[in-house]
Amino acid sequence: MVGVNTKNMEISVDEDQIGVKVAYELDVNHEPMADCRINMSIVPRNSKGVSMQLDIR
Repeated sequence: MVGVNTKNMEISVDEDQIGVKVAYELDVNHEPMADCRINMSIVPRNSKGVSMQLDIR
């Protein structure tokens, strides 16, 4: 069984982008396996600044 436990979520909204940061713990059979983070920058489709970063420790 695989579980995802959200530890923290931050959302910031600016005029031209939305930032989302999620910190979570990944577990297997109720045993912690990794602390993970997802950082996203959401921008309009016609913008050149699209980025997404995934960090897993």
